[in-house]
Amino acid sequence: MKKKIIIGVIALVILGGAGIMIFKNYLDNTKAETEVVIQETTVKNSEETDKGYVINNFDHIHGVYLSEETKPITSELMFSVDGMTGTTGKFNKFEIQIEFDSTGQDQITVVIDAASIYTASDLRDEHLRDKEEFFNVKTYPNIIFKSTEIIKGDTSYIAKGELEFLGKTNPIEIPFLYNGSKKDDENIEVFEGKFNFDRIQYGMSESSSIGNVVTLWFYTALRKKPN
Repeated sequence: MKKKIIIGVIALVILGGAGIMIFKNYLDNTKAETEVVIQETTVKNSEETDKGYVINNFDHIHGVYLSEETKPITSELMFSVDGMTGTTGKFNKFEIQIEFDSTGQDQITVVIDAASIYTASDLRDEHLRDKEEFFNVKTYPNIIFKSTEIIKGDTSYIAKGELEFLGKTNPIEIPFLYNGSKKDDENIEVFEGKFNFDRIQYGMSESSSIGNVVTLWFYTALRKKPN
């Protein structure tokens, strides 16, 4: 009898472990995919940085520019986190605004609807949205970035500013590039960038199965706001 019980327990452990591995494999292979349509652009001016990299210049742009919700998609904000269960996702609702000031005091504002997180798994999305150790969207509905300064770096522009996330605000630097004006529509300006941040610094729980560093990248075609 004891032997049968032991065999049964071992079988349950094996089956349970197999189930966990199957579920992990499912999560690892269930990722959000990019849908953004890359815009054909034209560039008026470019310049060489101190390190010898050529970047496009946007000093000629003035006014307020906003991202749009369009079909096909022309602005996208994606992220990835490494770990035992690597995750690639996106936010489906956000607004990017850049105010190009004639005095050179340009400002970037990004507001992300945290509840719009999408990782191609309903179960994982619900878990990330609702749990206090993750996005906790009922308490913290928005993720907000506001720049305080935009400078030319060695290989790109850099937006220096503050990221407000889960009730905490920390300084951050976001490298980005200006791709140019959309061909045949000079009211649309195209930008893209990529940066990392440590989610633990904003109060998320540390976990052995999830990495601390989040990589976020964006591509956005901004339309000029009418005067």
